[in-house]
Amino acid sequence: MNHIVIDGNVLVEDHFSGIGQYCFNIIKSLDELLNNPIYKNNFKIKLLICFDKKNQLKELNLNNIQVVYLPIKLRYYNALFHRNLLPPLDLFFGHGIYIFPKFISSKLINSLAVPIIYDITFELFPQYGEDKNVAYLHKNLPKTLKNAYKIITISENSKNDLKEKFLINEAKLIIAYPATDKNLFYPRTKNEITKIRKKYGLPEKYVLSISNLEPRKNILSIITAFCNYVDKYQDQSLSLVIFGSGGWKKETLINVINQKIKAGYKIITPKPPLTDQDKPAVLSGANLLIFIPFYEGFGMPPLEALSCGTPVIIANNSSLNEITNHSEFFVDEKNLDQITDKINFFLKNNVNYKNKLTRNTTLFHQFDWNKSAQNILDNLN
Repeated sequence: MNHIVIDGNVLVEDHFSGIGQYCFNIIKSLDELLNNPIYKNNFKIKLLICFDKKNQLKELNLNNIQVVYLPIKLRYYNALFHRNLLPPLDLFFGHGIYIFPKFISSKLINSLAVPIIYDITFELFPQYGEDKNVAYLHKNLPKTLKNAYKIITISENSKNDLKEKFLINEAKLIIAYPATDKNLFYPRTKNEITKIRKKYGLPEKYVLSISNLEPRKNILSIITAFCNYVDKYQDQSLSLVIFGSGGWKKETLINVINQKIKAGYKIITPKPPLTDQDKPAVLSGANLLIFIPFYEGFGMPPLEALSCGTPVIIANNSSLNEITNHSEFFVDEKNLDQITDKINFFLKNNVNYKNKLTRNTTLFHQFDWNKSAQNILDNLN
């Protein structure tokens, strides 16, 4: 019997980040996988949560994974964890394989550590990161990688980066791709789109940006290309809608948005945060999603948009070509003229591409949470 213990506190933090979303879906799929006798007889899984956050786990509805509450408040747990002062968890929860979802592993005495490393942006592009976080990861990740039994990552590109930068043996690396929820991300009806437009104050015709407000996401180039399109093609009817949460080093971005709005460009930054339930209708209602970061561990927004029948402009770098093999969606993220003309191309051919994406889902790769969860267990067995 393999005993797996997962640090689940990423699920109950105040800001439910992309890491939280990833872990939520992986844990839910692991729980479903334990309905299969082959896995149920070979794995026992515990989920560790700080006791003061236990009421925030109701959505998971776990049937097979045992939730165990740590006798410490989350803010103290995080403080001890980040200072490497946390007592070895296996002293309290026994020998096993411990999965740590936030890059860095905690101390263990007689157990195996499996960190999840989504990407190594902090190492390859430190100028785009939050300074404190970059310093923390730069200091602690080498030791985590050295002590790791296995390492979970989320794309072939991230796997290759880890191999090249840190000389990790390929046998230690497990790829567990993110996926869309097929019950949520599909083309929505006109009525659903109309309701969502009213809720968020969205116009009839818009291109869309969804990402954290941070320099790596290259939102300044999206704004510049949008304004260039409006000027070059004399299209005053088009709006740019920017949904962004969290982020850092965003003062310049906010100033540029305000300047462009004053200059008469239709840039909308909706005040209500975009919920997961509303996102499919927002994506379905958009003419186009633009996602052109300088680097990405995976990139969920393009996959979600394509699943909703909306064409995308994607940067041709890092892991993003693992989403689709179709070259018409890709641009050089630094080539503003190319991005501007690509906006025009997809707006001119919008109906054709929306119909094509709705009818033919082979235009993009189909990822599956259950397959990713299964790959994790198969490699930890």
